[in-house]
Amino acid sequence: VRHAGVGSTFFHANGEGDTAARMAALAQIFVDAGLPAELRTDVDSLLWNKLIVNVGLNALTALLRVPNGVVASVPAVRELAAQLVAEAAAVAAARGTPVAGDPLAQVLAVAEATAANRSSMLQDVLRGSPTEIHTINGAVVREGERLGIATPVNRMVLELVQAVEETASMRV
Repeated sequence: VRHAGVGSTFFHANGEGDTAARMAALAQIFVDAGLPAELRTDVDSLLWNKLIVNVGLNALTALLRVPNGVVASVPAVRELAAQLVAEAAAVAAARGTPVAGDPLAQVLAVAEATAANRSSMLQDVLRGSPTEIHTINGAVVREGERLGIATPVNRMVLELVQAVEETASMRV
């Protein structure tokens, strides 16, 4: 096993039955192994915070075929990320889902911390494999539609990545 990331693993402790105790024991196993772990009850918030980071990085790196650091270092790309993130944060707010801190700052921090990395979506595009665009930016678009929140930039990158997927065998 190669541990390549830094950060906590979160375990959901919903307080029902002995689930919380089992999750606490599992988290302690991680801590004892030197891996940061936490028990959390706010899973929806955790998921949307993670989603927002992916919204700001994955599609842009896949479309531009660049490593993560470009999102933070190139002004035009950073502006696109800001628009994607602002839409996703607006949808989260409309859902009543708390977003921690400054979402764009979090995206840029991840981009800088993983500057040389190729996002999973970029790797999929380079292989000609299906991506997770429907699960990432598509989730923002669908939830925005449901709540009446406009998400035009997320819709555009969703459609662009779909087009890249559908034309993979036709590339010159």
